[in-house]
Amino acid sequence: GISTSGADHVYTDIYIVGNISQPISSYANNSFYQNLTLDVNTRAPAIFINGYDTLLSDVNIMCSMGGVCKGFAMVFESEFASLQKANISGWLQGIHVKSGYNSMDHIALDCTLEDCSFYYTEGVFIDESAFAQVGGLGLPGVSARGFEVGLHIQGESRAAGLDIECPSETDQDYYATGILVGGTATSKTIIGGDGTSDYFYEASYITGACLNAVFVNSP
Repeated sequence: GISTSGADHVYTDIYIVGNISQPISSYANNSFYQNLTLDVNTRAPAIFINGYDTLLSDVNIMCSMGGVCKGFAMVFESEFASLQKANISGWLQGIHVKSGYNSMDHIALDCTLEDCSFYYTEGVFIDESAFAQVGGLGLPGVSARGFEVGLHIQGESRAAGLDIECPSETDQDYYATGILVGGTATSKTIIGGDGTSDYFYEASYITGACLNAVFVNSP
């Protein structure tokens, strides 16, 4: 695939297909990726971002041959990364923000294939050591279909403009939850507003067979 280091990289109109262990690994700073299409089969993240000031736009990630891929499609261990306009389908986990200050908007995730019901699945997982601004300020955030947990926030992140649809049925012992809040989340964790104040600039919707629309497990 593509592995970068250093700084000031620009990649546009990239198409990667097949059994590739690490399709895109970016350790570069101040880099730009646009129009990426990955139709791959890998247990590693399809896209791994580490570094400063990385912008990704118009990203399409699929699991090859129409199957289901295990693990997260995208992993961020970065500072000031921005993801805009992404579609991810056929992955049991969508996006994992592990560290740093990052933002994302216009994200569409789909795990409605039958095989998805046999596993624990998460659309977006934001670690307690990370901060993420999801949607807000008039921008739609995440649309997640068929995941056991649509959005999982463990810290003081902010999310707005959510459209989450729980699975209609599942073979797992886990309970379908639209938004799960836990870990070190505090009163600074904002869900449903514009991400900076108490005004609701972008509405959020949670539908489907959810046991919990929103579940808070945090002090």
